[in-house]
Amino acid sequence: MNRFAFSFYGLVVLSLVACSTSPKTVPVEPAPDISRLGTQCNTLDPLRRVLPKYPSSAVNANQEGWSVARVFIGSEGGRPERVEIIRSSPPEIFGPPTATAMSQWEFRPISGGGECYLEMRYRLRK
Repeated sequence: MNRFAFSFYGLVVLSLVACSTSPKTVPVEPAPDISRLGTQCNTLDPLRRVLPKYPSSAVNANQEGWSVARVFIGSEGGRPERVEIIRSSPPEIFGPPTATAMSQWEFRPISGGGECYLEMRYRLRK
């Protein structure tokens, strides 16, 4: 059973109920403070949000983590033109599902386009 929690202040928390209580396989770095990077995506009042899929390899390894994305929003229709993963921990595990989900978000059109930042946290509930 999946359980998802949202915080609409630039941070999205994705949680998955898991039966395992084994320790994390890779240490997770502290997440950076994205408020210093620029506009947070949730402050742009997204019209459509898509949650990322928790990677099955991470579930099997009981792995938690986070990723930070920079989203370039086009002026035509408010769709993301590009999603760039700035940082993630552990590296290369949570970036791809974050980029896939964020590319499906929709925003109000921004005159001349724009960019925003979003942190996704992946947590297993025990």
